Amino acid sequence: MTGTIATDVWQSIGMWLSDNIVNIISAISASLSALCALQANKNAAESQRRADEANQETDRLQAELHRIRDYFDASEQYGKVNERIIDFNQKLSRLSVIGKSEQKSDDDKKIAFYDALNSYEALFNELNSLSALINNGTIKAESYLINTGIPVMKGYSFIQSDAFASLANFSEKLGLGVLRQPGFGAFCEYDRFLREHMTAQEYAEVQEKRRKEGLRI
Repeated sequence: MTGTIATDVWQSIGMWLSDNIVNIISAISASLSALCALQANKNAAESQRRADEANQETDRLQAELHRIRDYFDASEQYGKVNERIIDFNQKLSRLSVIGKSEQKSDDDKKIAFYDALNSYEALFNELNSLSALINNGTIKAESYLINTGIPVMKGYSFIQSDAFASLANFSEKLGLGVLRQPGFGAFCEYDRFLREHMTAQEYAEVQEKRRKEGLRI
């Protein structure tokens, strides 16, 4: 009796499976497809995450390279100005000594004068060139220049007038006539730099210094 019941049960199961085999296979297939799609989405999301991280690292490295390049450019350009400053200070000091010496000939004094004058013009032409690079955004290393080049460049706006007055005085004493003024707009970029990096009061003091020393810019 028990065997008959078991046989009937297995027959019923077999008939059910026979009637629903297509649905079962479809259900299994759908489940497998869903699992594959889920895994594919996970793989795609992981790939995208890795790609995003790689892009972010690339952007970071590029930004760092730009920063280093800007720092190098600023350092290189300011280095040229610094070389001119050293040369000018040496030439002007030499002129001050030779120009006042009674033992030096007029020719020696004139040579010292023209050396100082040429160095003066070279220095402020270099300052004007650096100012143009800063004004136009070619040099962007503000963090470097803020504690190095910018304070020096601002300070030399006053030295420019003092040095001009000193050179003009030597020119007349040596019988070379009135010292010529810079050409119109010769230092326009340097002047623009000063206006943008000085307070209104500081720039007014620069202008007053120029008027006092007879420097027209």
